[in-house]
Amino acid sequence: AWAQGLLSKSWADARLQGGTVDGRIAVAAPEHGPLQLAGRLNASGVKLETTDATIASDKLAGSFDFDYRIFDAPHPSLLTLEGTLHGGEFLAGSVYVSLPDTPIGLSVRGEHRDGAGWSLPHIAWTDGNALHVGGSAAFDDAANLRTLDLTLHSDDLSPLRDRYLSGLLGIAGLSDLTLTGALDAQVRVDGGEIHAFDFVPHHVDIVEPTDNRFAFHGLDGTLRFSRAAPIDSALQWHDGVLYGLEFGAASLPMRSDGGAIALTRAVSVPLLGGELRFDNMTLRLPADGKGADAV
Repeated sequence: AWAQGLLSKSWADARLQGGTVDGRIAVAAPEHGPLQLAGRLNASGVKLETTDATIASDKLAGSFDFDYRIFDAPHPSLLTLEGTLHGGEFLAGSVYVSLPDTPIGLSVRGEHRDGAGWSLPHIAWTDGNALHVGGSAAFDDAANLRTLDLTLHSDDLSPLRDRYLSGLLGIAGLSDLTLTGALDAQVRVDGGEIHAFDFVPHHVDIVEPTDNRFAFHGLDGTLRFSRAAPIDSALQWHDGVLYGLEFGAASLPMRSDGGAIALTRAVSVPLLGGELRFDNMTLRLPADGKGADAV
């Protein structure tokens, strides 16, 4: 009961449904100043779900130091959380995450004002060589994402499918897809829509082995998108496969402009002793309630 009460202070829609939480909590209620809750919590087998079932977790384990200071309006309440996760799984919308038993570092600083959602000016996620994430986020009072600004780095992409991407890849029919290589990326969301991104693969191999559907080997370069101003980028690969047909190296010069990414010139790909030519190719990202499309 005490754990649910503590959780509800910062996340009203979450409901604990199982597991154990223990630790020490110090409560300070000065006559002049915020109510302060601080301590260290150890969690094991935690199962929770939000009232709308959009977020759920099971078997989560970890240890966290926290400091939560509840101010009277108009001052924001402040939360600091530092700790490690040790296994478990959670679902957020269509994103399914299966955490490894090896420790994952988590650091969050947040603030909340009455009548507004949480703002997280500092987020850090450290999963060994697989994934480092740092940045900030903000949500409205209904917990909808308003802004997001993240920097990502991976020295080893191979664990990402099973840990972070299985839900999204399953929806796309790419459950067996494999990734190797390294990646740097930046993503910015504004008003709930993607505002900009940079993806920089470092000798990445992408292989969908089902029926030898497709493969790209030695993917390098940069893929950039911005709604603010035109920006150029280029991707290249060493070779690949499409339904068993091998193709050769190519470079794709692109420009982001007007909410879309398009080739800036025709591209020829070596195939079957000849060439496969792409005169035009455009990818338009979701915006104004419309989904992505490619032509």
